[in-house]
Amino acid sequence: METTMTDSNQSNIDSIPVTVQILVGERKMTISELKSKIAVGSVVELDTAVDDNFKLMANDTIIAEGTVEQVDDTFQMVISKVVS
Repeated sequence: METTMTDSNQSNIDSIPVTVQILVGERKMTISELKSKIAVGSVVELDTAVDDNFKLMANDTIIAEGTVEQVDDTFQMVISKVVS
């Protein structure tokens, strides 16, 4: 049995909220290391180089990569690659 997407179904899907985040980098560490790093002025080094692309994520899934720019008082992401 073949089902088709109706405009009503598509509209319902399009209205589902997702959380969008930009991932700068990450680092794995132990709880002990994390506890020793969480203080004002502490530095946490990430696994990302300065010229690496940032990752755009939707619901914890990487969907694109690009660069981040500052425009006035806000940030925006310029997408250079869509992850399929």
